[in-house]
This record gives sequence, structure tokens and C-alpha cells, in this order.
Amino acid sequence: MRKLWCVGLALVIGLAAGAGARAQDAQSLQQEVKDFLASSTAGSKIVSYGDVTVTPEGDAFAVTIDDVRLNPPDEPPLNIGKIGFKLAAEGDDIRKFSDVTVPQSLTLTGSEGKPVKVSIALDHANGSWSRKVQQFLTGDILIRSLEASEATTNSKFAASDISYQLQSQDHGQGIYDQSGTIGTKLMTVSDKDGQLSIADFKVTSEIDGAKLGEFAALRKQWQAAMTAEKTAEKSAFSRCLCALLPVWRLRSLIGVAR
Repeated sequence: MRKLWCVGLALVIGLAAGAGARAQDAQSLQQEVKDFLASSTAGSKIVSYGDVTVTPEGDAFAVTIDDVRLNPPDEPPLNIGKIGFKLAAEGDDIRKFSDVTVPQSLTLTGSEGKPVKVSIALDHANGSWSRKVQQFLTGDILIRSLEASEATTNSKFAASDISYQLQSQDHGQGIYDQSGTIGTKLMTVSDKDGQLSIADFKVTSEIDGAKLGEFAALRKQWQAAMTAEKTAEKSAFSRCLCALLPVWRLRSLIGVAR
């Protein structure tokens, strides 16, 4: 009997220690997510968000980001709401996300103060980012349908099978090749005067030999330029353009990126 009590006590202590370690991992990942969001927005007010919560869930962690908003200049803010996903750490650098959830329906305020109803049917969204360079490395997103309508003007936007693919190849020393493709099977814009449809729309972008860490720093300069006074904005904008040339080395100019 005494041995059984000892075994039971050891199990309880082991479980408690494991739970404590998982809680500490969740706290560390919470800070990493906050750091990644801060790096992505770089002080820009175009995207804002509320509390970030990370809790253990099986072999991964559940992440929720509250009160996500888009704040376009001179336009009413777009309140997206809560976004959730699962997050798993792979080593010390790679963070993989999956099972993304977004609100299925939204009511936004249009530019003229009129309500715009939005419906989103997300099929899947997953990918990864690098903690060290603070950049997305892979992405696979498919939105089955996206619709937005404004009743008073009978205006409507609809798109089906919106896809986004991002792939990266690591060459070491922070240098990556990246290719991204975004497209939609059918996109339609209509109002009381008529309708415009575009089928099989796709845009592909490829970058070779990019130092993603330097690109993250340049992005911060760019966003700072966009929010600064006009005179300071022009100066920072010029510095960004000059710095981009040796980082990206566009293939159209010297045969490296396309």
C-alpha cells in the first residue's frame, strides 16, 4: 500500500510539474506572438488589436487575438473581431499556425456611414513564421466565399475560392527565396447600374536572395514614413528605396529577383 501511495504521489507531482512547464511555455509563446504582431505593425495604426491569450491545448497551444481592427486613413474603422488559431513551436525558431478561425459574418460601417454586411466562409488557413527574422515563411489559405453587400445602394462584392500560397527556401545566413501566389476563381462587383466579373484571377510574386531580417527592418522604416509628417516621410521613403536595392536586387534590373 505504501508503494502505491508513493507511486500516486510521484504521478501527481509529475503532472503538476508538467502543467507548470506548459503554462510557462504558453506565457513565452504569448510574448512571442505579441512581439511578432508588434513587428508586423511596426507602430502603424492601420491594424490594431486587443488582448492576446495563449493556453495549452493538447500538443499545441490555442491563441486568441481580441478586437482586431483595420483602420484605413480617412475611413471608418473595420472591426474584424476575434481571431483564433493553434500554434506549435518547432525548435527555437519556427512557429507553425493552423486551424485559423475568423468571424463568419460582420457588419461594418461604409465610407458614407451606411452598414455593410460581410460574410466569410474560410476553408482553411495554416502556415509558419520565423521567430528570428519576424517574417512569415509559409502560408496556405483558402476562403471558399467572401461577400460584402450594402442594401441602400444595392451594391455587392462577391468572390469565390480565394487562395493564397507562400513558400520559402532557406539558404542560410538569413537569406531566403520566397514565392507567393494569390488568386480567386471568380470575382464579381455589381450595383444598380450593372455588373463586372473577373474569372481565374491570379497574381504571382517571387523574390530571390532576400534577407528577411533586413526586410523586416525596412518595413518598420516604411511604416514610420507613412505615419510621419510629409517632409520626414519623403526622407524616410528615399532611405527605404535606397536600402531595398542591395537587399532585393530585382531580377528585372540585374537578374536576381523576378
